[in-house]
Amino acid sequence: MYKDGKKSVFGQFFKKLKEGCNLFVSAVVIDAEHNLKTFKNRIMPEFFIAIVFIAAFVLLFGLFYLRNRENMAMIEKGINPKEFVSRPAPYRNLKWGLLLVGAGLGLFLAYIMHTYVLHIDDENPVMYFSLIGICGGLGLIASYWIEKKQTLDKE
Repeated sequence: MYKDGKKSVFGQFFKKLKEGCNLFVSAVVIDAEHNLKTFKNRIMPEFFIAIVFIAAFVLLFGLFYLRNRENMAMIEKGINPKEFVSRPAPYRNLKWGLLLVGAGLGLFLAYIMHTYVLHIDDENPVMYFSLIGICGGLGLIASYWIEKKQTLDKE
């Protein structure tokens, strides 16, 4: 600064530069917010659609690739891969039946507890999912015991 209170040419230049930078930064922030809104509204749906198709392609490619590797390993060991495709599963229906009965029983118990025992007014999905999982697991354990008993009786 000079004695008369005026700023030097450099001081005025830096003051103008600072004001310009502040305007530039605020314009960048506004532009970034606009670009973010544009990205969310226009690009996000296409981005997620592309991700879904890529994931589906990778999944299908992985399944076929792994199946092919498994078949090649069986052929190297001298085993016919087509023999393993048509193996019967004698207790499959029992397993699925007991699993679904257990899940239904868990859902029914959760409803009874929610409505009549606990008298809860709001929804409690944790109780429903946990009882479905617990009773479905108990159904699978019962299926295992029945299968084990049947195989021991055969021997």
